[in-house]
Amino acid sequence: MKEINKVVNKIIENVKSKGDAAVRYYTKEFDKIGLNSFLVTKQEVKEAYKQVNKETIKALKFAKKNIEFFAKQQLKQLRNFEVRKNGAVLGQRIIPIEKIGIYIPGGNYPLPSTALMCIIPARLAGVKEIIACSPKIKPETIVAADIAGADKIFKIGGVQAIAAMAYGTKQIPRVDKIVGPGNVY
Repeated sequence: MKEINKVVNKIIENVKSKGDAAVRYYTKEFDKIGLNSFLVTKQEVKEAYKQVNKETIKALKFAKKNIEFFAKQQLKQLRNFEVRKNGAVLGQRIIPIEKIGIYIPGGNYPLPSTALMCIIPARLAGVKEIIACSPKIKPETIVAADIAGADKIFKIGGVQAIAAMAYGTKQIPRVDKIVGPGNVY
């Protein structure tokens, strides 16, 4: 585990100090992809829709409706409140986070469900800007992130993507919170 921490810390420090150049380097090193621009363009989103079969798109839209229904029920349970005890004011205020980053793992099997399950509740909760990062991004993942309502989708992954979202680079905005599944890295 110490060796993993050492590698991760080095990547984070390089992304903090070198920004996009470090993200580009590690994307080439780990994912074997050379990128100048990390952003998935509108044209790439259109192409992704052409590559995903209509039944899958229909299923993603159906899942979106179900996730929205459930998330709306969750939101109804949250409320602001204030109480006073022994001269102290205690309470809770529900305030949406400004910007979040969603990490969607790549690998051999696309995980469009991660896009749906992370982006939709955030959007309904009032998050103003939602970005998604995924390595070797599959068309299904692009379509799911688009259907769910991501503002921007980036084709990067790994520690370099998490570090870029945490600290910001010229291409990747800094976010206030990062969500999504991961592994030891």
